Amino acid sequence: MHTLAEGAVLTAGLSSAVVNISDSVFYNNSAVQGGIFNVETESVIRCTNCKMMNNFALSSSIIRVVTSGYFEFYNCSITENIAKDNLISLLFDTVNLSIFSKCQIFSNILMSPTQLYEEVNDR
Repeated sequence: MHTLAEGAVLTAGLSSAVVNISDSVFYNNSAVQGGIFNVETESVIRCTNCKMMNNFALSSSIIRVVTSGYFEFYNCSITENIAKDNLISLLFDTVNLSIFSKCQIFSNILMSPTQLYEEVNDR
């Protein structure tokens, strides 16, 4: 999935929304911010045993968090994702703590503007 907004797959934007996702694969999604998810307004996205790979965003290849939102990732694999800024997540919140627990995070790429231009033209 691809979007010119935030969160190509899912936005948890209603006040206190709770989203639980398990045993899922998120592959080749892209957005301007939050390549897969966008969470806001005291909402939470919880992922358990998920694989997130080859996702792309100008900022935050996986998740964008604003307005007291947060995320919890348990036993997830986060690999080969690409961003220009804030490689995995952009957090605009200091109220709720986000969690990575027993996750494998490797081979993600923070690109320069030149590399980013070439990547976008190849897609």
